[in-house]
Amino acid sequence: MGFTQLDFYPSIAGPFLQKLAHKVFIEGYSMNRIIGRLLVEEITLGRNTAVAVMDESHGWAWFLTSDAHGRPLGIPYSIQCTSCGCLKGIKIQRHSDFDLSAYCRSCRYMKKIQVPQNNFYTREALDGRDGWGIQVLWGDLLDRFPNGKEAICVTDWEDEMKAAKLVAKLAQKEVKGIEGAEDMDISSASG
Repeated sequence: MGFTQLDFYPSIAGPFLQKLAHKVFIEGYSMNRIIGRLLVEEITLGRNTAVAVMDESHGWAWFLTSDAHGRPLGIPYSIQCTSCGCLKGIKIQRHSDFDLSAYCRSCRYMKKIQVPQNNFYTREALDGRDGWGIQVLWGDLLDRFPNGKEAICVTDWEDEMKAAKLVAKLAQKEVKGIEGAEDMDISSASG
């Protein structure tokens, strides 16, 4: 286990590590099942760093997702506008699940937030609520989180959007084809 932030303060991890040791060694929880819940409880640690857990089969970095705490979809974002320097002027706007932008209320500067391809999220995190996600460093990609919740990533979402557009186009062509057939029937009946 490790922490991913370069300027990490070890004292921040004390309460988290104490709770983790108690849950794993005393209560018998699996580390993979409990880390996400503990990160949501430890907002200070979750706002500062992700927690990397690695073994021979996979490498995962667990991270907090919270719009309120400056980590939309787990991406650390400054509360200071990079354009005008205004403090606490940044507002995160969600256009869809993976389409986010940071908007400054003072100077109206807007910047698109890039979501990493190998991050997986819970539905709560995508809806803007506090949650957690997993970045796959190596190993198999996720279908489900260790607690059984569905794991959703950008590529899954993009594939669903492409499929939905294709279905809509096919339905539109089918409707046009039916309308064309009706026109043919009408013209052939009059002749």
